[in-house]
Amino acid sequence: MKNNIFTSNKTDELLSLLSGYKTEKHTFEDKGYDFLDVGQCFITVRNPEEANNLSIKIGNEFTLFFGGWHKEYATDEGGFSEMVQALQSILNCSQCIYMLSLTNASRYTIGPVLSHRELNEKSIKNILYTYPEFKGVKLKNVRLRLIAWQTEHNKEVCF
Repeated sequence: MKNNIFTSNKTDELLSLLSGYKTEKHTFEDKGYDFLDVGQCFITVRNPEEANNLSIKIGNEFTLFFGGWHKEYATDEGGFSEMVQALQSILNCSQCIYMLSLTNASRYTIGPVLSHRELNEKSIKNILYTYPEFKGVKLKNVRLRLIAWQTEHNKEVCF
């Protein structure tokens, strides 16, 4: 594994940042985590509402998982900082996951939590089309789910 000392130090730093949350740390030695290589770990942050948990894989890169979405970050200071910022934005509910269910596939991205007044077709389209993942998508007969750490912010809209 590249940057083994760096990622080990960042694992400890990450667990310290998450000290206010219930976390689980797993390695390749744990049952069900044989997809990890030696030196890699998988941290799960348990959602207190027993909804979507958040997970981080620390290996050749940092990978953040939430609500069907995931993103990889470089194993350097810039990548770690970017991942921590996304992690904190999800946990403080300023960011959520947009899941757009299309006929043949689903697309995901992360974006700001939308208020109820922003939940009309025109405003949602304007917001979605600012993301490369959704450019050129025809919003007909599709479902948009907003998945947030606090379930009170979860929403579903159909077009």
